[in-house]
Amino acid sequence: MNPSQTQTNGNSPLPELSEQETQDLILAARKAKAHDIARQEYWDKVRSEPQPITLTPEVLGNSLLLNFHKQNGREFILDDMNIGVFNSLCKYFTGTPGEYDLTKGLMVCGNVGVGKTEMMRLFTTNPQASFGFIGCRQISDSYSFTANNESPEDMLRHYSVLRKAAKPHPYNCEQIGVCFDDLGTETIPAMNYGNSKNVMAEIIMNRYDNRLPYNMTHITTNLKGEMIKDLYGLRFLDRIRQMFNQVVFVSEKSRR
Repeated sequence: MNPSQTQTNGNSPLPELSEQETQDLILAARKAKAHDIARQEYWDKVRSEPQPITLTPEVLGNSLLLNFHKQNGREFILDDMNIGVFNSLCKYFTGTPGEYDLTKGLMVCGNVGVGKTEMMRLFTTNPQASFGFIGCRQISDSYSFTANNESPEDMLRHYSVLRKAAKPHPYNCEQIGVCFDDLGTETIPAMNYGNSKNVMAEIIMNRYDNRLPYNMTHITTNLKGEMIKDLYGLRFLDRIRQMFNQVVFVSEKSRR
């Protein structure tokens, strides 16, 4: 067997690679490995349980004020009349022990125009318990003028349960609560084809009876204790004392 046949059969030593060829092969191998690592990290993240996002009260407060400025083109006014409430809500909505019971909702009270609604709107998206916003007058009107074949009782049930959170949600919430704005301004009782109902009393009592987490229900109102009892009854007053922290704006001056 001659030497040329030996080489053809693959018994000759492998050829040396040039320096450039070696560098090209190393670079290609490193890119392939980086791709494999990135792909594995992606699937590890997909399969892992979502981790709750935790914020300090200070970080949440700064973030909310920045977002308010971006969305409204003006600063959210903080002064001696509302800075205490703002700081307490930053603690509450980050799950930080403070002035309020973290297991209860918020009943934000104060005179007309002191900023109750705007303050609560500021906190709708938060890591502790995000919530939607709706006016009590709007709910009362919806009861009286239900549409799209929805019955009045269907409307009441809609507000008596937790709502699914829209996706994507910044804090991975599956469900969100609600803030009922301006309790006491709605029509009492609301009428629907001769049937009358104290709509907000019904909804709040339903949420209580359905054992929803108290911190998923909030209220803003100009009403005080005796006025609440007169409009909604003693049983309702007793329930809201169980369900809510009372947040009081002490200012007598309107911001409007």
